[in-house]
Amino acid sequence: MKRFRNFLPTRHNFFSAPLFRAEQGQSLRIIFAALLYLAGLLHWLWFLHAAPAAWQGFDWPKELAYLSILKQALLEHQWPYFVNFSAHGVSQFMALPETILSPHILLLKFFTPTEFIVLHILFIYSVGFAFLLLMARREAMTPAAFAGLFLLVNFNGYLTAHLGVGHLMWVSCLLLPGLVYLLIRIDARQSSARHAVLLGLLMWFMLLQGSLHILVWCFMFLAIYLIFNRAKWKPVLLAVSIAAGLGLFRFLPAAYVFWDKQHFFRSGYPTVLDFLKSLTMIRSADVAHVGGQFGASGWWEYDMFIGLSAAAALFYLGVRLRFGKTPLPESLRFSNFDYPLIVFTLLAFGDIFILISKLPFPLANAERISSRFIILPFTFIAVMSALRLSALAGAWNKAGRLLIIIAGILTAGEMITHSAVWRIQSLAKIFYEKAGAPEWPVLSGITPQIIPGSDPAYLLALKAGLFLSIGALIALLAYMFLYQDDS
Repeated sequence: MKRFRNFLPTRHNFFSAPLFRAEQGQSLRIIFAALLYLAGLLHWLWFLHAAPAAWQGFDWPKELAYLSILKQALLEHQWPYFVNFSAHGVSQFMALPETILSPHILLLKFFTPTEFIVLHILFIYSVGFAFLLLMARREAMTPAAFAGLFLLVNFNGYLTAHLGVGHLMWVSCLLLPGLVYLLIRIDARQSSARHAVLLGLLMWFMLLQGSLHILVWCFMFLAIYLIFNRAKWKPVLLAVSIAAGLGLFRFLPAAYVFWDKQHFFRSGYPTVLDFLKSLTMIRSADVAHVGGQFGASGWWEYDMFIGLSAAAALFYLGVRLRFGKTPLPESLRFSNFDYPLIVFTLLAFGDIFILISKLPFPLANAERISSRFIILPFTFIAVMSALRLSALAGAWNKAGRLLIIIAGILTAGEMITHSAVWRIQSLAKIFYEKAGAPEWPVLSGITPQIIPGSDPAYLLALKAGLFLSIGALIALLAYMFLYQDDS
């Protein structure tokens, strides 16, 4: 009983004691973290539990077609160079950068595509949770701050809405806190080669999950960060070079196949009011589409729900403390990220990004819906807020601690309610009643199959990319063996 009392908020430990420390009550705090992890597992199992027909809605048939091809390739021991359907206007399967090519696709030999999707999401969730634990240990994060960050990262409306409509590659959003933390460490150190290597490997890992969109956002943010922090060009360039070099086996065939393809552009958040609504209002997929003069998109492209309590907390911890008069260590102001975050946030509004998407740069037009950019600034603010909450743990009185607990409970309840609206089974009825005719091959009566084909240039790009990626891996291993980070 005494050990339990040491963990209770009334003894300050929940707010002031680090989650990991070699003192009394440590085992209970570890149990607390384990319970959070288990809650996340149960949430995703519930979110993804759906009848077979429900998986035929929105973009899920496309993902099932991709996984069916990979399963056939594994069972029949053949390369899926060409397929009998068109995805994004092409049938060269290995040129599609949104397919999963991570080693754990070997599980497809033993599980159905829908079963694999569940396992895949749980795997990425687990990797993301490991990054949160690493951050909590290195930064002495309190259980209260860790729990808040866990809620915001794993159950925000942006992630659940996208996954609900079949955007499987968005699962890598669970890895963004790791990217943010590594970049914060790079920014704070004079020599940060180790963190740069880890950052590059993390971005490459995202690419292996088919998360090209998220990788492009990361590259864009790093470019903007360098404009305002040119002294950090070495670690940033190293990280980008690692991710790009190891990913050439995906980039080169995609560049060849999609070089002359036209991509539509959709406007971002029309107004600040629309963004505030996305943070605080639960809406379903059947609401009127939102957008601007370049077209509108479904609400899943604008949903950023976290609830009023969490939004207020992020404003106070993420913005008010940064620019207010509250005493705050300079290391927790993260001032080098001010302008990059402002610029990147602005790109998510209106039609600003269309100017950039038309530039003749590689990957400039890889993202066509600019509202999607908002998740990166959101993750930065969430991580920074958690670190500041931990640093100010001793400043909270009893009323403040009670307020935080109530806000956390309300936020968890609101996010579960949002997930109930956007879970796959809930969206099935909306799709069949209001979404119109199916557009993907599974719904069109086509059974995805690997077929013979001929495109010498595509095959050359694929083999050259694979050769160069192997070369980049050898160079990276040599660099890691020779380089000694004395920071």
